[in-house]
Amino acid sequence: MSEHEKPTGASDLRAVPPVGDVVVDVPRNHIVKVTAVNGDVLTVARPSGLAWETQRQDCRPATAAEQRDFEIASRTQAKSKSYTRPLSPLRGDRT
Repeated sequence: MSEHEKPTGASDLRAVPPVGDVVVDVPRNHIVKVTAVNGDVLTVARPSGLAWETQRQDCRPATAAEQRDFEIASRTQAKSKSYTRPLSPLRGDRT
């Protein structure tokens, strides 16, 4: 490995990831987005909105495939939140 190559894994996050980066919370094995940074403590969230705090050293950068999976899950979650039940004439929902 040359001196310019960096190994992958938790050691990649020597610098604190900026808000908006997608990372993997390794102990929980979840792909998450960084929503806030307070020193070495990251606030992270899943596409569902579930959020928690984790230590920076417990996270690693998401691979391209993991970032894609996170974006797909985010779009799917957004679609499900915007879904409205169609009116049903059987239940008296029509006006």
